Amino acid sequence: MKLSNSFINPEFEIKKLMNLVELQQHEINNQKRRFEQSEARCISSTSSKTIKEYEIHIDQLTKELKTTYLSIMIQVMN
Repeated sequence: MKLSNSFINPEFEIKKLMNLVELQQHEINNQKRRFEQSEARCISSTSSKTIKEYEIHIDQLTKELKTTYLSIMIQVMN
């Protein structure tokens, strides 16, 4: 059975998780920027559902980011 890189080198797993956190943060920032641009253009009420979906998506990404961060911190402390 082949061992994964995380068993051989735990720093690799930490770097991988940190990259994931960074990517999620970029996605959150992109979604916020799109939302703000949409608001600035005074979009119609038919598009308000899309804005609500963006808000929900941003909330989900934020929760994932926090969960990933906590996971990284637990691994670093162990």
